[in-house]
Amino acid sequence: MDYIAEEFTDSIQLLPSDPLQKAKINYFNEIVGTVTSKTFYPAVMNMDISKKKEFEDSVRSALSLIDASLPSDFGPYFLGQSLSTAEIFVIPHLARFKWLESLKDIHVPWKDFPRVSAWLEKTIERPAFKSTWFEKAIIEDLDKMGKRGYTN
Repeated sequence: MDYIAEEFTDSIQLLPSDPLQKAKINYFNEIVGTVTSKTFYPAVMNMDISKKKEFEDSVRSALSLIDASLPSDFGPYFLGQSLSTAEIFVIPHLARFKWLESLKDIHVPWKDFPRVSAWLEKTIERPAFKSTWFEKAIIEDLDKMGKRGYTN
């Protein structure tokens, strides 16, 4: 992702030029990617209905970590007013939590994490997100994976 962000800077700068800010975004992306992958994919692949509460607790922990990792001057995007690789990398993971919430009867405590929720909502309203988020295809693919485990 860094290659694309650094190579195609004509229309938008997705990474700051400051090395420290760039490192913060990369660190954030790595933490969030690890946490959301460990939370989301096991639930889709293998969720036992008796472990639903355990899964919801791990979603809460993931959102808490994301919220705590957002910069203090955050908003509406990771870099303030500018879209960055943080949105490109993290928002699809959060959008998948919304999928689980709507299709798997999972409670995601968005109200407890208003910064994360606002960040997600602001980003998914962007035309670029809408034009590349093929929710129906994603739901079908994830639902096929979920057939081996918990389905609502």
